[in-house]
Amino acid sequence: MFPLESSQRRRVVQYIRFNYITDTIRTYKGALAGVNLPTSPGVDMAAHPRYSSRCAQRKYAEAAEYYGQAQGIYCRIGDDQGQAHTLSGLGDIYRAQYKYSDAEESYERAQEIYARVGDEYGRANSVLGLGHVHRAGRRYTEAEESYTRAQDIYARIGDDRGRANTLIGLGSVHRAQCKYAEAEELYTRAQEIYARMGDDQGRANTLRSLDDLYRKRGRGKEAGPLYTKAQGLDSQVAQSDQTDDPRY
Repeated sequence: MFPLESSQRRRVVQYIRFNYITDTIRTYKGALAGVNLPTSPGVDMAAHPRYSSRCAQRKYAEAAEYYGQAQGIYCRIGDDQGQAHTLSGLGDIYRAQYKYSDAEESYERAQEIYARVGDEYGRANSVLGLGHVHRAGRRYTEAEESYTRAQDIYARIGDDRGRANTLIGLGSVHRAQCKYAEAEELYTRAQEIYARMGDDQGRANTLRSLDDLYRKRGRGKEAGPLYTKAQGLDSQVAQSDQTDDPRY
């Protein structure tokens, strides 16, 4: 994304994967001192939604600043896909800051560029982000439309994790509309996909959604074991992340 040496680029990919935004920004700062950018897109921020969601609040503004600088550089060198990556990343950051209008604009621009350059994976991620924004704004019809569009793209390109993520989003839309049976079915389908893939974090998130749904429906006895199981999966994921930590 920036004029990074190969060793820096490897570190950045790892930092983004594990949400080490301070380390990522520090590396970018050094890279931005020189403006000789390669034309290759580099790191796809949109592929790592946790990068935004787990950042400390005080770091969001700084992260957005560097995304903005990257966006300007990509624009100057005519790298459309790089622009789309940074726009989608900005959408993630704005959404985590509850700046939903800014997030929506970023995702819309990103998905338009992705469609133009033929990047279906990037387009699906941006449309999924739009679904999240619409759901947060209680624009449920638009949210369902976006999730369904993303689902269709993920299915076409064979991305099971993306399909599961959209099922979670659709389930949450139905839950918010008190369509509990439909929500339960969607969460269950997502859970099956995550289990088949061995995605423990996805399974934990789905179990928490089911736990909340059951409690809303007065099925507390069924909810308890789900929450406990989700906590156990969270612990496994945390241990795995620590083992793979690139800083140690």
